[in-house]
Amino acid sequence: MKKILVPTDFSNLSLLALDTAVEIAQQSKAEILLFHAQPMHYMVSADPFPVTMMPNLDLDLYKYEVEDATKKLHEIADAPIYEGVTITPILGDSYLPIEDAITQQSDVDLIVMGSTGADGWKDLLSRSNAESVIRNSHCPVLIVKESDKKFKMKRIMVAVDFETRVSTEFIKKLNSTKAKITFVYINTPDGFEDSHTTTEKMFKLGEELGIKEIDFLIYNYYSIAKGIIACAKDMKTDMIVLTTNSRKGLSLLFAGSVTEDVANHSEIPVLALV
Repeated sequence: MKKILVPTDFSNLSLLALDTAVEIAQQSKAEILLFHAQPMHYMVSADPFPVTMMPNLDLDLYKYEVEDATKKLHEIADAPIYEGVTITPILGDSYLPIEDAITQQSDVDLIVMGSTGADGWKDLLSRSNAESVIRNSHCPVLIVKESDKKFKMKRIMVAVDFETRVSTEFIKKLNSTKAKITFVYINTPDGFEDSHTTTEKMFKLGEELGIKEIDFLIYNYYSIAKGIIACAKDMKTDMIVLTTNSRKGLSLLFAGSVTEDVANHSEIPVLALV
């Protein structure tokens, strides 16, 4: 892992995402790209019959806010608490929708974003923006939640459905952090599978990923999304990993309501692999 992108609106939540990225960067020796796109402000005409319907850009206000944002980016990047980690400030294109501005940063290995969860995601970190980033990103996206607990990557839970390919390359990156990785299959009444069959699939998955002794758990629950969240709490895991296939659309595991339920209701950071 060489580069981690952290979108920021300078809120406490986006700074928490930065702290999380710093923790990962310290282990992987990655560079952090601290990204901000300053929105444009338009003046509303008092004339009920304006000559043109085109909005007028408030250039003075925009110039001031760009200068202020640039200053804040550099202040954060140079903060003593981040000493030893390379943080590069980036002021993005403001004319693009924020999710497009983020996903167009192609030369990155991971995106770390904040989320307020089930009560809705605010501003830059809005729910629709984050979901759009996950669906359109070329790289994994880590969604971080509001928490008083400092992020540590000691226990990682990888939820699998055996339908979507798990990235061998990224599992190797996770292994490089020396965290304990446990692969979990949620066994539901609708798609019940006997333990022997699931165990065989887990061993096969381990062989495909080059893992000699795969650590796995079969977790029985009445729904996949709630099962993932409940299992993660029981395991006291630090991060939930879900897989999606961007070329073929979302996988069964990561489709529709499952994505929203896990990302919005989990108090634990969620990493979406593409």
